[in-house]
Amino acid sequence: MAIFGATAPKKARVFQAGSAKATIGDTPAILLGVNVQVNRQLSPIPTLTDGVVWSAQPVQGTLSAQSILVAGESKGLLTMLTESDLCRSLPCSVSMDAGSCDSEGIRLEIADGYCSAVSFTASGGQGYIGNDFTIQFTTCTVK
Repeated sequence: MAIFGATAPKKARVFQAGSAKATIGDTPAILLGVNVQVNRQLSPIPTLTDGVVWSAQPVQGTLSAQSILVAGESKGLLTMLTESDLCRSLPCSVSMDAGSCDSEGIRLEIADGYCSAVSFTASGGQGYIGNDFTIQFTTCTVK
C-alpha cells in the first residue's frame, strides 16, 4: 500500500554533492555543503459548494552553500553578490560531474536568483575559514 501515492524504488540510488561545480553570473566556482530547497505553500480553503479548495502560493526556493571556492582572478564575485544592482537577478547553475554517483550529469539552472545573505566565519582551532551565502529564487529547472 502506497502512502500519498509513493512506491518503493526498484533499486537504491546514491546521490552526493561532493563534486558540485557552479557558475554564478559568469564566475565559475566550487560549492561545498550545498543545500537547495524548493517549496510551495498550500492553504486549504473550505467552500460551501466544492468542499475544500487548495490555494497554492508561487514556488520559491533557496540555494545555500557553506563555502564557495573561486579562482584568484574571480575576486569580483563578492562584489557581485553584495554590491551589484539589486534590481538585476543573478543567474546560477550547479552541475554534478562524474564523482557524483547517480546524480552525475544533473544540472540545476536558476534564472532569477537574488543573494539574500553572505557571512564569513573564521575558526582558529581548526584553521577553518568559511564564506556562506544564500540565493533565493522562484525559477529552477532541473536538466
